[in-house]
Amino acid sequence: MLRLAVKFFPPDPGQLQEEYTRYLFALQIKRDLAEERLTCSDNTAALLVSHLLQSEIGDFDESEDREHLKTNQYLPNQEKLEGKILDFHRKHVGQTPAESDFQVLEIARKLEMYGIRFHLASDREGTKINLAVSHMGVLVFQGNTKINTFNWSKVRKLSFKRKRFLIKLHPEVCGPYQDTLEFLLGSRDECKNFWKICVEYHTFFRLFDQPKPKAKAVFFTRGSSFRYSGRTQKQLVDYIKDTDAQGEMEVCVSVLTGVCVSFQRCPTDKAYFIAKEILATERTYLKDLEVITVWFRSAVIKENAMPEGLMTLLFSNIDPIYEFHRGFLKEIEQRLSLWEGRSNAHVKGDFQRIGDVMLRNMHALKEFTGYLQKHDEVLTELEKATKRLKKLEMVYKEFELQKVCYLPLNTFLLKPIQRLMHYKLILGRLCKHYTAEHRDFADCRNALKEVTEMTSQLQHSLIRLENFQKLTELQHDLIGVDNLTAPGRVSASVEFLEPLVVLSPRKCLWNEDLPSLPLWSLPPRYLLGQAQRPNTITHVCWYRNQSLSLSDYLCMIQNQLSGYLLRKFKNSNGWQKLWVVFTNFCLFFYKTHQDDYPLASLPLLGYTVSCPVEADGIHKDYVFKLQFKSHVYFFRAESKYTFERWMEVIKRATSSPARSSLPVPKEKDTHTE
Repeated sequence: MLRLAVKFFPPDPGQLQEEYTRYLFALQIKRDLAEERLTCSDNTAALLVSHLLQSEIGDFDESEDREHLKTNQYLPNQEKLEGKILDFHRKHVGQTPAESDFQVLEIARKLEMYGIRFHLASDREGTKINLAVSHMGVLVFQGNTKINTFNWSKVRKLSFKRKRFLIKLHPEVCGPYQDTLEFLLGSRDECKNFWKICVEYHTFFRLFDQPKPKAKAVFFTRGSSFRYSGRTQKQLVDYIKDTDAQGEMEVCVSVLTGVCVSFQRCPTDKAYFIAKEILATERTYLKDLEVITVWFRSAVIKENAMPEGLMTLLFSNIDPIYEFHRGFLKEIEQRLSLWEGRSNAHVKGDFQRIGDVMLRNMHALKEFTGYLQKHDEVLTELEKATKRLKKLEMVYKEFELQKVCYLPLNTFLLKPIQRLMHYKLILGRLCKHYTAEHRDFADCRNALKEVTEMTSQLQHSLIRLENFQKLTELQHDLIGVDNLTAPGRVSASVEFLEPLVVLSPRKCLWNEDLPSLPLWSLPPRYLLGQAQRPNTITHVCWYRNQSLSLSDYLCMIQNQLSGYLLRKFKNSNGWQKLWVVFTNFCLFFYKTHQDDYPLASLPLLGYTVSCPVEADGIHKDYVFKLQFKSHVYFFRAESKYTFERWMEVIKRATSSPARSSLPVPKEKDTHTE
């Protein structure tokens, strides 16, 4: 039976870029604990096992934990430590499998025996010792106690002669008299094997590239020749930055019970990628709710700027929704981890479905319909208060300039209702994908019925709220324009607000005159607010010569997406992996999905989306191209489904037939890249 194992143990698990790689390393730690290779105190062993339990079976449940520990042996003395394991596991509630794996590696790396593989030897005096090799050099142990370390920087040469392993040190380290250390191993083969391992470790951790092979002697050679032919650590890091592994990767890992399980990094089922889209967009949605529940709350409390009644109205309606979705996200993360092949899937059953999770949570979400129906009142009262209270208005405007508030603040209040629309669309996609006989079809169909009932009740509210929010946003952007948000006013299309200079048909004339017109000669009421982001809809419509109607906004609600993409500029060589959020006609770029605010943004009004042509020189799969005039960007998705989804949402949101352009002279474009 083939058993795969970790060969090189990095000193910092943060260097492991992929979540799946960290999971495999955690499996190695699990095996080392069971085989008593990773020796540690009882407390540390119990803590490690508790994180492994959290990763494999989820949150603490005493009966389930005890049953699981009976059938799975993590430690030789597990029964004695069972109480400690359960106590530690109780503290990990809410921790995702990925977080648990990271904690396992973070604890393990601090242990002296982390990644250590002993090779029995003796020194010149015949004292029994253990030799080992690590990222820092050659190690010498007496029993399990490290007594010496020969750092790579001190070693001049490693060699062997029959059973003798030789370490030649630089003269400045030990002086001119004893620059060679000698150790005796059990046999020539053992000695040669340890020498090869040392060569591989030195090459992997210390060199940028593999050493080039020396020319072979014509007649004969002396001694052994060996060269590590794999990638070095530096090359692997560069490779991960430049490219993203595609397709399916199967790994056969032997668990402690001796059962061989097949793991897939990316299951090929379309339903998996639909479920992954639910996870990605749910992560973004929760971050959006935090803008209100965490960041805005902190701002108004710090300045004591909001009346108590309004505080209660706002947060009593948004907090319960936020707490519900925190739990919902944890469920989705755990289900996706099991779907991808987390270690206990073969014991607990088949988890390659998402319908049961969606049905359970859509049913629970119906209890929050009353909160959602009050969002109209919340928006109205918040707008009235900002007009009435100068201090609140100042805090409101200053908060909108913070990086974390990457959209107009009141946009975030619409997210809960918009999210229901997205659930409806994505569940409909799952139902179309499944056959009626599929085990997940009934749950998906029933979940779709539940969410359709909610969206039907809230559809009229959503249209009214979208209209109110856009008029409010426009009023905030334009100084000197009042009463846009008068009751009953309907926004037909942004460019038809003719009295507004910024968006009027007279823009052509203003474009010609503005460069030569002194700023002080313009009436204040016609100036855009000075402290504004360049990616607001008003700015983008002005610079890109575009207009938007209410139907465009309603279409945009159905076309929001999040996920990891590789981005490449037209004239650059490398690909950069980014977490990308598409909302409000704009791409927002983050380093990871855990970041609180975007690094940059790219408004897409006026852009076209297409596949690269031969002249672009892009020879990769699943790549789409965004272009506006001379601005060109390439984005690469992880799968065919993901690629098609990004193409679909960007095309629908940026190519609406309701959109129009005004005939204007050629002008400069701006964006926040």
